[in-house]
This record gives sequence, C-alpha cells and structure tokens, in this order.
Amino acid sequence: MNGELATLASFTLCAALLTITPGADTLLVLTQGTRSGSRAALACALGVNTGLICWATLTVAGLTALLATVPWAYRTIQVGGAAYLVCLGVAGLIHRRRACTTAAPTADVSATAAVAIPAPTPADATPSHAFRRGLVTNLLNPKVGIFYVSLLPQFAPPTQRGPVLLLTLAAIHLALSVAWLTAIGSASARAARSLSPHATRRLERLGALSLVGAGIAVAGAAR
Repeated sequence: MNGELATLASFTLCAALLTITPGADTLLVLTQGTRSGSRAALACALGVNTGLICWATLTVAGLTALLATVPWAYRTIQVGGAAYLVCLGVAGLIHRRRACTTAAPTADVSATAAVAIPAPTPADATPSHAFRRGLVTNLLNPKVGIFYVSLLPQFAPPTQRGPVLLLTLAAIHLALSVAWLTAIGSASARAARSLSPHATRRLERLGALSLVGAGIAVAGAAR
C-alpha cells in the first residue's frame, strides 16, 4: 500500500511539473482569456481537457502506441497542429486589426453616441467556439499521446499494468490540468480587465503572434 502511494505521489509530482511547463494549450488558454474573457478561457480549458480524455482513452486502448512506430502519422498530426496554431494566430491578428479600425469613431458621430452603441461580440469569442479551439489544438498535438505512452507505464509495474491503474494515472494528470488551466484562464481574464484598452490590444497582439511563433516552432520540429 505504501509503495502504491509513493508511486502515485511520484507521478503526481512529475505530472504537475509537466503540466505547468508552457506549451500550446497553456498559450491558447492565456490568449483566449486575454481576448475574450473568463467564460471563453474556461471553455477553452474544458476543450483542452476533453482532448486529454480522448488521448488517455486511446492510450489505454493501445492505439496511441502506433504513433511511436509510424513516424509519418506522427508528423502528419504534428504538421496539422502547427498549421492550426498559425491559423489561430493569423485570425487573431486580423480580428485585432478590424477591431481597431471599427472602434475608431467617425467624424460625424459624437462621442456619446459612440459609447452608447455596444460592440458586437465576435463569433469566435463565444464559449462554444473557444471549446472547439481547445479541443482541436489538443487533439492535433501528438506529443500528448506520446507523453501517455512513454510516461504512464513507468509508474505502472508490469504486474499491475491494467486499464484501471493507467486510467487512474491519467485522471491525476487531468485533474492537475483542469486546475492549472482554470487558474491561468481566470487570471488572464482578470489581468486584461485591469489593463488600459491600449495595453490590452498590445497584449492580444502579442498573444496572436505567440501562437504563430508556436506553430512555426512545431512545424520546424516536425521537419
């Protein structure tokens, strides 16, 4: 019993360190919180963690092990994820540019009227869209599957390596991910609300450029 608890504690520590390591999922949730608020950020985090559930299920079924033996399949998913991150970043830059253009009041509109008209909420800022972003980004990251395939067996002795133990370890990682992404999503949304509009725009632009950079880095690694 003590040995099992020590194994779970060791895995929890290892998974926690990996969870807080910056990656595409963390960057996406931060960007979503800065741009669209806490509801969208939490929906994006939920999408990411739904992707983790899918990867964990495939791992227990033995399907993600194929990624380690079929390089072209791994690279195909990796390139798809890179392209998706770049598309998200470019879309964010285009949205930011359009928002800046439409936010400027015309010469024949009074400041009072400009304030009275609320800005429409873009379709990609809704929680459902944020959820899809998080889910697709995670599913197009084959490193998650390799993480489960390579790490989980190290903490599951061959005599105890069954679906229950593997799912337990995956559930620990999922709980850590939920806590971490929820925290940074809420924190980024609160930080964005406390900033001036000019600073918020610069932060959103930085987030979009970071997504583009992450996509390019992933594409470079795939080569």
